[in-house]
Amino acid sequence: SMVNSNIKGKDLFDVACMVNPSTRSIFYKFIDELKSLADQAFPTFTHRFFQQMAISGKLTRWYSQNIDCLEHQHEDEIVKEKVVLLHG
Repeated sequence: SMVNSNIKGKDLFDVACMVNPSTRSIFYKFIDELKSLADQAFPTFTHRFFQQMAISGKLTRWYSQNIDCLEHQHEDEIVKEKVVLLHG
């Protein structure tokens, strides 16, 4: 739901976007929407599969670029210890 159709996703992560007040506003709206979507996300079959692999000892590390941190939404500390977050 971007306001300006001339702006591409990659443009939002360019420092020039932060200089212009109108594009900065679009960036903030985008991040707000992204945060809302991440907050509504829930673990998928794939998350549960990797969690079971970690618990069973068949998975030594779980590398993730996800920004929703669903990998950490598991009660088992073994699973949490094996996850390595690569985003940021």
